Amino acid sequence: MRNKTALIFGITGQDGSYLAEILLKKGYIVHGVVRRASTFNTARINHLYQDPHNENRKLFLHHGDLADAGTIRKIINKVKPDEVYNLAAQSHVKVSFEIPEYTMDITGNGALRILEAIRDFERGQVPSKKGPDPFSKTDPFSKRRVKFYQASSSEMFGASPPPQNENTPFVPQSPYGAAKVFACNMTKLYREAYGIFAINGILFNHECLIEQTPVIIRKNGLVDIVAIEEIVPHRENPRHGIKYSTISNGALEVWDGDKWTKIKMSTATWNKAGSSKDKEVKTVICRGGYYEATADHLSFLKNQIPVTTKKLKRGDKLELKQLPDLTEKTTATLEEAEFLGMMVADGYIGSNGNGRFINNSRKIRERMAKLWEQVAAGYSREDTHPSGFVKGRKVFSLEFNGNSKYLKMVWSEIYNQKLFKKIPLRILNSNKDIILAFIRGYNVCDGLKGGHQKTEFKSFTTNSQVLASGLWYLIDKTLGLRITIHPKFRKDKKYFHININSDIRNQKSKHLQKDISEIKSVKNYDYTGWLFDLETESSTFSAGIGLTWVHNSPRRGETFVTRKITRGIARIKAGLDKKLYLGNLNAKRDWGYAPEFCEAMWLMMQQPKPDDYVIGTGETHTVREFVELAFKEAGLGNWKKYVEIDPQYYRPAEVNILVADARKAKKILKWQPKTKFKDLVKIMVWNDINNLKVES
Repeated sequence: MRNKTALIFGITGQDGSYLAEILLKKGYIVHGVVRRASTFNTARINHLYQDPHNENRKLFLHHGDLADAGTIRKIINKVKPDEVYNLAAQSHVKVSFEIPEYTMDITGNGALRILEAIRDFERGQVPSKKGPDPFSKTDPFSKRRVKFYQASSSEMFGASPPPQNENTPFVPQSPYGAAKVFACNMTKLYREAYGIFAINGILFNHECLIEQTPVIIRKNGLVDIVAIEEIVPHRENPRHGIKYSTISNGALEVWDGDKWTKIKMSTATWNKAGSSKDKEVKTVICRGGYYEATADHLSFLKNQIPVTTKKLKRGDKLELKQLPDLTEKTTATLEEAEFLGMMVADGYIGSNGNGRFINNSRKIRERMAKLWEQVAAGYSREDTHPSGFVKGRKVFSLEFNGNSKYLKMVWSEIYNQKLFKKIPLRILNSNKDIILAFIRGYNVCDGLKGGHQKTEFKSFTTNSQVLASGLWYLIDKTLGLRITIHPKFRKDKKYFHININSDIRNQKSKHLQKDISEIKSVKNYDYTGWLFDLETESSTFSAGIGLTWVHNSPRRGETFVTRKITRGIARIKAGLDKKLYLGNLNAKRDWGYAPEFCEAMWLMMQQPKPDDYVIGTGETHTVREFVELAFKEAGLGNWKKYVEIDPQYYRPAEVNILVADARKAKKILKWQPKTKFKDLVKIMVWNDINNLKVES
């Protein structure tokens, strides 16, 4: 099966770059048209660049211009695309009043030139002049070779009352809006008159973790460390459904690195490595933590700077957070705590209550036999079994008898749903003495005995992420020592090696310690399984082993008001500017997240018949709200100290309010926005602050 080919006009813009990423991920061969100018602006797609000498490359760039019909025809005839996306335009609304003729020629007639080129191209695909007319109305869409997407705009609605949908009249209030209306109407006309598969996407303003990833939760006042899959409702077999979303009842809280925050919604999405819809998954390793997340999930660099996980690289420093305090609400005897520690290390319990402890040290087995008698009033016997690791070797065990009911309870405490070991809830919520008894029991079985550390506990190794996370928490809260993680990958298995370092705060060698926030490695992970995400009230949560923290990358041009605001804030924060000059702060807009909107574009093109769709969030906010939230997020305080109103930025005819009614897209495309307004502002602010630092 051949790869589909897409041609994008406007590939260097915000939406064009996001769309190119999406299509490449879906296996497309992508061609982009770049307008030749005095400056060759490809900054937004530089990360997608592929060497022209690479025979397997899937991204190709062509020089072209929407003002040049001949070049448009040549490119389409050369590329022979399955899908054409027109995202190019003179898109500055205020400037369109100053250059209305140019705006109409590029934004309006540019779309018409592409439609005409597609019409000529498809006419040329007919085998014979006497053959069937590919533009016959009696056989619509059956022989179409090219699908066309026209990026329409909410500016077309202008003065029409909100909310605006596919049937709302167009009353544009700018030359840009009028040019977009022309392009939209021509798209409809060519669809109806010539049967071209042509679509209008009327987009309003726009701008996950794997199943065993540990998260710290609180329920009924007790802290627990669980795999994220255990708190997100879903059916394990993807045949029953590949996506689940659940609104939380507020009973469950998750730790966000600073405080407990309520879970508002959780999602589960099936991912199959190598499929056309799979999500790229990354493994992120620093000394202070480990987690696995999709490439587009937001991580945090130092100073709480959000960045997509795919942009993380060796040497970057992550923002690390603290772990919650002990609750000390539960209790156990020191003997039971020690017994549980030894069972987590070297014990085995079946769901039927059969129990066994495997350890080759007679002294340790004798200690376990005594503990079993003290804790459970049971008895035990010695036995041997073939080693599961070394052929021909035997291992010694202690077989438990006399209290299978107790072992069934312990089974539920020390295993998670996938039968990985974990720290019992009773231990996590105990006091320090009980916790230390548990750790000593675990350490005598599984801890490193040699080494140069002067601490009682030196290192542990486990294949369980939730257990590694729990051990880190217990050591951190009882001893306060420096902890680092060193994962090992052996074929398809992962092992997590936790080092417990001496407290050398007063030693001369402290300067030799390496920063635990520094990333050691970012690896690709061909992952098939469930992906999970949590929407929390704070928009963040701690995830993974250790101290790592994630979010629940905008590419707006700097002339757009939102980007102008966030770019201006970055310059003020850096001391480069003192003021930000803006126009009408009372204008209301429907702002959404660009990658989600670009996914909607692609969904429109996959429908059996072409149609027009409105895409938006259904929420409206003033420019003033955006400004206030953005300055607050950057830590600059009262925005009024920095912002001045300049009449030159007012439009001659203002669009006062825009808000989308996207029910049709939700019903037919099964699409709906995910990123909230506050999160969008946060992402954009820190993206520009981060980018300015890079430029500097």
